[in-house]
Amino acid sequence: MSLYSQVKSLRGIPMRTVKSNVKDFTIRNDKRAYELVGNLTEECDSLKHISNDILGDDAILGYYFFCKEYDVIYILKKGGTVLGSVVRRREVLVQ
Repeated sequence: MSLYSQVKSLRGIPMRTVKSNVKDFTIRNDKRAYELVGNLTEECDSLKHISNDILGDDAILGYYFFCKEYDVIYILKKGGTVLGSVVRRREVLVQ
């Protein structure tokens, strides 16, 4: 199953593969960054705010978005740049 069929909000955003189940993205367009956070909020099953202790001083806010098979990390940095990752969840085998 492709990433874009699972998380439609990420269509058109260039991704860089970090690992087989992790892709990173960067957005430098304020309008696109704003639209993405709104679309992910509507599309994903739930979200969790990332605390400032974890984000550090360079970030304004951050969220974990939990979708069906993918988690999306969204971090808004000072200056308007968004850094993010898309992580495909691995199945946990019960023995």
